[in-house]
Amino acid sequence: MKSVLIVIDGDIGREFLSQVINKHYSSNNYVVLSKTPLQEDTNLPSTFSFYECDYTSTFRLDQILGSSISDIFLLLDDLEEKKIVYNYMRERYKNARIVSNFKYAKLCDYSKDTNLIIIEETNALASKLLARLPNAPSVPRGFGLEQGEIMEIGVPTGSIYTYRQIGSIEQKDWKIVGIYRAGKFLLAQDSFMIKAGDVLLVVGEPKVLTSIFNHIKSDIGQFPLPFGHDVYLYIDMLTQSKESILYAIEEALFVHNKLKSFRLYINVFNTCDFKFLKEIKAFDSHDVKVNIEHSGMGFKKLIESNKSKKIGLIIVSKEIFSKRGNRKALHACLSPVLKLGSHSMKEVKESLVIINGTIKEGNNLSSVIFDVSKQLDLKIKIYDYEPDGHFEPSVEEGYQNVARIYNKKIRYLKVTSKNPLFHLKTLKVPVFQFMPFTKAITKTKAFAFFKTNIEALSFLLDNNPQIFIPIVEDL
Repeated sequence: MKSVLIVIDGDIGREFLSQVINKHYSSNNYVVLSKTPLQEDTNLPSTFSFYECDYTSTFRLDQILGSSISDIFLLLDDLEEKKIVYNYMRERYKNARIVSNFKYAKLCDYSKDTNLIIIEETNALASKLLARLPNAPSVPRGFGLEQGEIMEIGVPTGSIYTYRQIGSIEQKDWKIVGIYRAGKFLLAQDSFMIKAGDVLLVVGEPKVLTSIFNHIKSDIGQFPLPFGHDVYLYIDMLTQSKESILYAIEEALFVHNKLKSFRLYINVFNTCDFKFLKEIKAFDSHDVKVNIEHSGMGFKKLIESNKSKKIGLIIVSKEIFSKRGNRKALHACLSPVLKLGSHSMKEVKESLVIINGTIKEGNNLSSVIFDVSKQLDLKIKIYDYEPDGHFEPSVEEGYQNVARIYNKKIRYLKVTSKNPLFHLKTLKVPVFQFMPFTKAITKTKAFAFFKTNIEALSFLLDNNPQIFIPIVEDL
């Protein structure tokens, strides 16, 4: 049995000791040091040795403690006493694990001690409170990395995950390992149907699980949620003509009125025509806010300053999107980006999805595609291009499953001969194209011509409006 030393003072130490006695007393031998009596408060089992003493006295500690201490719990309210005891313990028990509480981690000067575990009281309490927030992920504490690689996610009524079999859900870099249902834990099987009220136990990459959490929690037909509530339109008066600016505003107003967004923010930068600014300012209303940037801040810095606002949808003109630096800034935002095309959104009657490697790998794009298409009242066409004819049935099955959830029909085309880019160029009717916002899109235009993935090439086309959905990649 291991010998564990507990040095306590105050309410936290007493409560910890009480729980050890009631739950774990038979696992180890315990030596308890305290300046105040505890025998009257607790009935100590035989595995405990209690000493009432001045634990800051090296003379007293030398007399009491043996040489076989493996773990030390240092739970003292007084910071100076804690430092004195810590220094003694680390000098005497060089390889022992020491666990101690600090109100703030910055108060601890021993960050280089790899055998010291710091429990930050304020952070622990904040994490407990955070776990009680509605629509906040529940991350287990006390084991694993505690970075969100294990998560419990409740499935609300109306979630796009309800009434879906686990086997029909693409699970790349994450996995559903179990379901809590009706007070029981069920190990996940592909045939299990997810129901409203279930709690899913999932494991995987923390960034991926955060994305999955947002998708599970989002109701059908709520876009721009889970990305955010508002639509942000950016206008560059130096690179856009007056006609381009007014066109962008009309397009943004149309999209805002169709989607379940709270507000539309029209952000104007590189201001140069003050008479025209008054005309833009006239669009200001109860749910449309016009922000004029007079400080000379460029697009990249403006995007960066708004990043923390959790924007639901960003709208930009093709002039803004054509610059590589702007695309990189937009990619870093992790918000969906709508690039306006020559064809108006008002003309579009159909959404288009071109199946490629990125979409096949399942980054939960399908829910966004159906959500937006349903709100904009657009038909959906899936263009699955496989030159060798080796189509993956699971891809079509996945889209058909989501189509049933949204009660929306799709047109699924399996094509072996007509290249998707050629198909895009020869379309006689405008479409709204959905694409994953991959890093390939942030490269130079010259680089795009040497790539084979569709999004790296089709973003160069400006006829049709395109929406780029953020994904988790290159983990």
